[in-house]
Amino acid sequence: MIALLRADSIQLRTTRTALIFGLVILFLAVASAVGLLAITDRALHPSELLFAGGASFMILLLSVVAITGNYRHRVVLTEQLISPSTIRVILSKMIVYGVCGAMIALVEVCVLVGIIAVWPGAPLVLGSNWGISLLVVIAGGALAGVLGVAVARLIRSQVAAVITVVGYVFILGRLLIGLGEELHVPILTYVPSLELTNNPAHSAGVALLILVGFSIGIAGLAMLLDRRRDL
Repeated sequence: MIALLRADSIQLRTTRTALIFGLVILFLAVASAVGLLAITDRALHPSELLFAGGASFMILLLSVVAITGNYRHRVVLTEQLISPSTIRVILSKMIVYGVCGAMIALVEVCVLVGIIAVWPGAPLVLGSNWGISLLVVIAGGALAGVLGVAVARLIRSQVAAVITVVGYVFILGRLLIGLGEELHVPILTYVPSLELTNNPAHSAGVALLILVGFSIGIAGLAMLLDRRRDL
């Protein structure tokens, strides 16, 4: 397991994919936060700024692109030589990309806090759940990394996996939650969403628990099916 973790960490650090996605995430976070602070004249809750950059979605996309890229370049064959256990291979990637997602989210939080600190007269409402919002964002980043690995192991085609992720996050997921609220069907509002601190149907804690359950389910399915599939 240690060898797998080391190999996945080296691969993540030495490829340009993670660096490019990390820079894009920081740019979007800074641009969104500055834009929101510049144009608004009302008091903002910190969760609005934390969600502004959409870091969780980009972390999810990073995992999907990186893992499906392993299939394109046949790196998975080398991984199986390191460890013949498919479950260990998947667990290793989930750990590495989960930690990477949490670190990216933490850096985003630090950057946003820095912007808030130097912004003149930043109109913020610092309620008691400010710290909880920070923790939820970091946990959401970790879960997004894990979920991206699971999705990529289920859908090995890079194009198909990216289309599936984008379609669910921006269309299907929001549509189901909206229909649940509009038609008063509570069960539909419990579909997983990356909008943890800005979820229209649930508090950040509930939204996080839903995403945890969904991630565990998809990860378990990926491990189960991957053992029966050819490389």
